[in-house]
Amino acid sequence: MKNDLKHLRRSELIDLIYEMKKREIELQTRLDEAEAKLQAREITMEKAGSIADAAVQLSGVFQAAQKAADTYLKSIKAKEKELAKLTKQAKKNRRD
Repeated sequence: MKNDLKHLRRSELIDLIYEMKKREIELQTRLDEAEAKLQAREITMEKAGSIADAAVQLSGVFQAAQKAADTYLKSIKAKEKELAKLTKQAKKNRRD
């Protein structure tokens, strides 16, 4: 290639340099676009990871809330049974 360049006229060399520079700019533009797309994908993946983490955390919160609700319901049912027992006993004592 080096020997081929020696045989070119000045105008041909300038045209060749111009075409190479155009190609370099085109390739740099494509590289910049590809890097921007890659960065956007990385951000999307980070957000997806954050959403997944948030979902896991929320799941834990919901599980704790469900457990607390179950415990509360169990307590209410126990109080209801105790109240029914006391009511029954009070009615029996009134009759006697």
